[in-house]
Amino acid sequence: MVNASIKDPTLGHTLTARRVVRNFSWPAEQPVGAKQFEIVGVWVTMQAGSRFSASLDPSMLALVAAKPAQTVTPTTEFGKRWGATALKPAKRAQTTAGWVFFKVDRGTGNALRLAFNRPAYQVSTTDKKIPANSFSVVLTK
Repeated sequence: MVNASIKDPTLGHTLTARRVVRNFSWPAEQPVGAKQFEIVGVWVTMQAGSRFSASLDPSMLALVAAKPAQTVTPTTEFGKRWGATALKPAKRAQTTAGWVFFKVDRGTGNALRLAFNRPAYQVSTTDKKIPANSFSVVLTK
C-alpha cells in the first residue's frame, strides 16, 4: 500500500496512488511480451479541481523508472483480462478511481515514480494561458 499524492496548485487537481502491484501474470498467448516486459498496476484516485473546466485523463499519467531509465505511458490492453476497474477520466469537480497499467522493461529496478503531465490550457473566459507542466511523486524506492 502507498499513499502518494500529486497536487496541481494551478488547476486544483489531486491525484493519489494508493497501491502498486508488480509482476502481473502475462497472457499465455504473448510469450514474447512476457520475456521483454513486466506489467505494473497502479490504483489511482483522480480528483479534478473545480476552478477551471480542465478534466483529468489517465493518458496524462506516466510511470517513471530509474533503472533502466524509462518513462512509460499507460496501456489499456490488460485491464479487461483481469476484470480490473479501469481508471476513467474525471471532469471538473469529479473524482474517479481505478487501475492504470504500464509495461516496463523486464528487470526494471524498484524505484518508481508516478508522473502527471498536464497539457497547456487557454482559459476561455479570459486571456490567461496555463503552461504545460509535469508533476511526479515517489511510489516505491
